[in-house]
Amino acid sequence: MNSAAFLSVFNNQPLDTVLIVLIIFVGVNLLLLYPHLRLTAYIVYLSTMVRKNEKCWDREWYHPDEESCRMHDEGVEWAKAHADCMTEVKTVSEDGLELYGEYYDFGHDRAVIIIPGRTDNLVYSYYYAKPYSDNGYNVLCIDQRAHGKSEGKYVTTGFAESRDAIKWIKLLEEDHGVKSVVIHGICIGSACGLYTMLAEDAPESLSALVADGMYCNFYESYYLHMKDLGKPTFIMGMIESEMKKKTGYGLKNGPADVIGKYEKPLLMLHGTGDIYSLPARTNEMFDKCPSENKKLVWFEDGRHSKLRIVYPERYDGAIADFLATLEAHVSLSHS
Repeated sequence: MNSAAFLSVFNNQPLDTVLIVLIIFVGVNLLLLYPHLRLTAYIVYLSTMVRKNEKCWDREWYHPDEESCRMHDEGVEWAKAHADCMTEVKTVSEDGLELYGEYYDFGHDRAVIIIPGRTDNLVYSYYYAKPYSDNGYNVLCIDQRAHGKSEGKYVTTGFAESRDAIKWIKLLEEDHGVKSVVIHGICIGSACGLYTMLAEDAPESLSALVADGMYCNFYESYYLHMKDLGKPTFIMGMIESEMKKKTGYGLKNGPADVIGKYEKPLLMLHGTGDIYSLPARTNEMFDKCPSENKKLVWFEDGRHSKLRIVYPERYDGAIADFLATLEAHVSLSHS
């Protein structure tokens, strides 16, 4: 039936009757469409938040762009240069997953844990190790659950992963004599680091958080990724529903909801060109944080997860300065 014929059905009909028929027509079509939308949301969720097999998100490099390849090569070069200091380490999560990492011991009693984002692994973390090894820190690079050699199937955007981080910190304390730990997180790794720092049972050795590209919540970041890729954003609610069913965690709660409780030292690194973790939200979170030792360093036109490769001296300098303030604080507290 063409549109003219369809409309002719309503000629000389009362307005109430027309509205009722239109509502029924739309409702029937929505009911028919709904299963397809649910299936689409499920497929998108599986493809972006669930590890399908051991090859998925393993230690291979999946970023083909030139800057990412430079990050990989420089990171691997750092790891090879310090291979004699590396020990393979393992811990077990609260829900029984075996988690794997590499610990680079330079003889210090302080260390950084580098926590990468979704789909990345400890090979990615190598690239961020240099400013810490240059400033007197041992380095722990980890495969998050469901990544690299670590077991697991589901990504929980930092929630379950923060419990894993506490396991790693206890390993550093008990097996390697580490007394002070800094967390350096990238994207989801930043959220994971914040949740770890704020956990009720957070180890006393946790001293500071460095957050690169931290989002306000993953729902907004995921939405912006979908929009940038031209994917259907109107199924976001369904995608979150799938995640809640599988993991018990949603996408709408995030760092913005808890940063008002964070009082330890904080360094936020962010690009004005970040289209996934919006700069305006970063300003809001920074203002909301009550820490007396906090700093926000902006990188002009810096893109998400691409700050250090474009501004290496500024990036490493910001970390060096921040670590120096930590040491000054420790010295004052012990004097």
